[in-house]
Amino acid sequence: PLLAMGVMILVAVPMYVCATGSIPIAMSLMLKGLSPGVAFVLLMAGPAANFASVMVLSRTMGRRATLIYVGSVVATAIGFGLMIDYLLPSGWFIPQTSHLMSCHDGHSGTPLFPTVCSILLGLLLIYTAMKSHSHNNTHTHNPNKNTMRREYIIEGMSCPHCQATVTKAISALSGAENVTTDLPTGTAIVEGEVSPEAVKEAVYNAGFTIR
Repeated sequence: PLLAMGVMILVAVPMYVCATGSIPIAMSLMLKGLSPGVAFVLLMAGPAANFASVMVLSRTMGRRATLIYVGSVVATAIGFGLMIDYLLPSGWFIPQTSHLMSCHDGHSGTPLFPTVCSILLGLLLIYTAMKSHSHNNTHTHNPNKNTMRREYIIEGMSCPHCQATVTKAISALSGAENVTTDLPTGTAIVEGEVSPEAVKEAVYNAGFTIR
């Protein structure tokens, strides 16, 4: 396991692996035979010490602080990974495929907890859609207001997590009324009285480049 964790560090740290995308990768590695501790190393070291995070820290905190941060993340990830492999029961991390197959075969009824979670998720999605629609109507259906609109090209925005990070960083700026990011084209449309310099600085601090 220790050798596998070292290899995982060498793969996860230089590459960009976001928190959302690392979950199915870790699950696939476990199904291929790697230990839960190795998967944990990917889940912790990948999002916390990836190339984008290291670049942001290097720009803001300096090289020495960045090396201390990366070393702490690596050491902590390997330490907890070894604890998971040697101290926790391996049965905790084995996917219950037999239980899932029995549910699909009709041998058991619909579980209550997943059903409640699904209903709650559906209600949250409906609420979010209604709130987003109301927000767009508030900012776009005012003919008496002349709102400035600019389009930017974001470099490095490669996943929904990146998209959410960029949107949140720009939306936090004073004067930004409506921010729309498009992942396939890598663009961000900003409406409101906000300067391009402020937008570039916010995106830069979030770990991306903009033009």
